[in-house]
Amino acid sequence: MKKKTLLFILLLIVLFIASFAITSIVIKLIDKGYNYEGKSGSYRIDVDKIENITIYSAHVKRHNIEYIYRFRNKPEDLETIYLEEELIKKLNRPRGLNILYVTRDKDLGNKTNDDVLIAAEAFEAVLGTNDYGMYQIRIRNAYTTRENSKVPKISCEDASVADAVIYMKLGSENKVYSEGECIIIQGTDGHGLIKAAEKFGYYLIGVF
Repeated sequence: MKKKTLLFILLLIVLFIASFAITSIVIKLIDKGYNYEGKSGSYRIDVDKIENITIYSAHVKRHNIEYIYRFRNKPEDLETIYLEEELIKKLNRPRGLNILYVTRDKDLGNKTNDDVLIAAEAFEAVLGTNDYGMYQIRIRNAYTTRENSKVPKISCEDASVADAVIYMKLGSENKVYSEGECIIIQGTDGHGLIKAAEKFGYYLIGVF
């Protein structure tokens, strides 16, 4: 009787180990995510496909809260894009930041087939006051020229002791840098602008 009980227990243990191993294998086959070793640690990157667009979702924890941000480029594809060091200091103010203006030339939407909107979302989601914003900064979009009374005219010169400015533009290379107190996100075209903006977005959550 004792032998039968022992055999039964051993059988249950074997079945449990086997089921655990099979489950682990299945999860690995289904799971398309991976861990990326970033500047501030290891980051979980989930990989999904929506229609024909691959989305990379980066997980980050801050103050015991998990945030998930979605990008169109994985970190590996952005490593060679230049990003100036300590850019976050351009968003700090001695008495706190009043507002962050994200500005661009009026025709940038047409020149990038509205990719500028996708690009802006890459870092505004992290910085903004939405429920999933890590920084909880008030953001207002602007143009570099006066178009109407509802949209402010803002350029890099408007960065002040209370307000910060991010200027999105086209140029000869994809990069993120500053001029004075103004952060500049530059792309060679719409796709390049998305890459530069996503490099900045990843930087804000500590990946770069």
